[in-house]
Amino acid sequence: VPTSRRAASAARRNQPPSIQSHQRGADARHTQSKRGHTDGRSGGGTRVAQPRTPTGGSGPVHFGTAEVIRDLDRANGWMLLVDDTPQSYVDVDDPGHLEFDYVRLLADLVDTLPPGPISAVHLGGGACTLPRYVAHTRPGSPQVVVEADEPLVEVVRQQFGTEGFRLRVGDGRESLSRVRPGTSDVVVADVFTGSLVPAHLATLET
Repeated sequence: VPTSRRAASAARRNQPPSIQSHQRGADARHTQSKRGHTDGRSGGGTRVAQPRTPTGGSGPVHFGTAEVIRDLDRANGWMLLVDDTPQSYVDVDDPGHLEFDYVRLLADLVDTLPPGPISAVHLGGGACTLPRYVAHTRPGSPQVVVEADEPLVEVVRQQFGTEGFRLRVGDGRESLSRVRPGTSDVVVADVFTGSLVPAHLATLET
């Protein structure tokens, strides 16, 4: 996964000491842009209200230590890491920019659906890159994101906001069992503990 490691490492030196000490920011503006399909995948659709500007920093979460660091290669790109493992990349100015290859592949699958809003369930949140992309390219899409790490959920809410989707605390498998069959256009499993998929989300129980 490309992670802009050089920029991320350099940015650590200038981050505030604790992400948990920062307060929620003000609501952001509505803007519009046109979508392109370059390697970094930029633009697309009518923008929803942009998230607040992150402040960066680090602090403990349930599954380790979370860091929100600025990417020095982009004007407002930010990376979320947990125990030095990249979890998500968010370009605050352009939610259509997808830095990680596997997220671009997921977006390609979403893009094969007919135009317009879709109903989506995301198991595993991180900084919610794909939900932000869907909200950006398909405004009005009802989306629910389920993340097991409650302190991490608070970090994401404070640093990036949750415009365009609902972010809930819960176990992915248990939450999926409560979703009525046939009610979601997309169910995305993007769950990691560090760099590994939790075993109970990678097995079939009978």
